[in-house]
Amino acid sequence: MSTVTPDAIDPEGSILFLGSGFSAEAHNIRGENLPTGRSLRETFAKIIGVDPNDYDLQTLASEIDANPDFNLYELLHEIFTVRDLTGDQQEILHLPWLRIYTTNYDDAVEYAFRKRHRISSFSYNEEKPRKLPESSIIHLHGTIRSTTPENVLSQLVLAEEAYIRQHFEKSPWYDEFARDIRFSTACFFVGYSLSDYRKSIYFKSQQPL
Repeated sequence: MSTVTPDAIDPEGSILFLGSGFSAEAHNIRGENLPTGRSLRETFAKIIGVDPNDYDLQTLASEIDANPDFNLYELLHEIFTVRDLTGDQQEILHLPWLRIYTTNYDDAVEYAFRKRHRISSFSYNEEKPRKLPESSIIHLHGTIRSTTPENVLSQLVLAEEAYIRQHFEKSPWYDEFARDIRFSTACFFVGYSLSDYRKSIYFKSQQPL
């Protein structure tokens, strides 16, 4: 299998699409690696003492939030606030992408740009500007940087496939995403398995390219 190197692609005309596997080698402010969706569910299940196979992520998060002995916001803030990235992660993020889309809650991309220039970052539920700056990042499932103790369950999309697709198609960012996919020269997926439903649902309604 051939390897695509940074000098062999056209990032300025391409979309970068990041999944949880991309951030897995980064460290959060706890000094731990960032979790995938599965490991996050296991973490939640362990906290409340249940089998992670018996409940979805949304249900587990709601149970933690309803328990006064736990602080869901603080937990997620510590888990998804990035403290450092690997050299490979920074090399990928520093390329001049046309646009970056991610289903991750973390702030890895924003962290990568902290010492260079401020990147334009948006969450799925924010108003879309009239002209979207190039290299903007759009968090399709919400972002920890826009999360507060009051909105933690509504800001982060923790639900399963049917709801995720429904909420995205109602988002002001849906048309922008469809346009980017249609007119970009390429779309690079980093951090997804080929069978990841969270990736596939965003392309079910797109016309063949």
